[in-house]
Amino acid sequence: MYSRTRPMLDRDNFAFIQTGVSISLANVFSLPSSNRTLQLKGVDAQVLPFDPVDLPVIEKHIADFLLEVLPLGLPEEVVRMLFSYAADDLVTVVYSPCAAFYQTPGPKAGVPLDRGL
Repeated sequence: MYSRTRPMLDRDNFAFIQTGVSISLANVFSLPSSNRTLQLKGVDAQVLPFDPVDLPVIEKHIADFLLEVLPLGLPEEVVRMLFSYAADDLVTVVYSPCAAFYQTPGPKAGVPLDRGL
């Protein structure tokens, strides 16, 4: 249904999971300027070692997030502190989304996402 997804997380968030163990996962994505929020779920997640080749992806996400929240009044130094990381503390979680849901506040929250969207 969906291709494999690779969110990068710090080791503290997955301290209870050993590399290679398959787990269920829910991943939430939100656009602060509109509150549009989606949730992806998977049942085959694996925690893998972080590959430094993905560092530009993280930096791009931080830059994009700044573009979203600076106009809303959130100070850049606060965002950079919240998203600070050490590459040695990161892991990669790989999973195949098997379900997607609207999570934007309102009447559609929790409704399965249409495949055509």
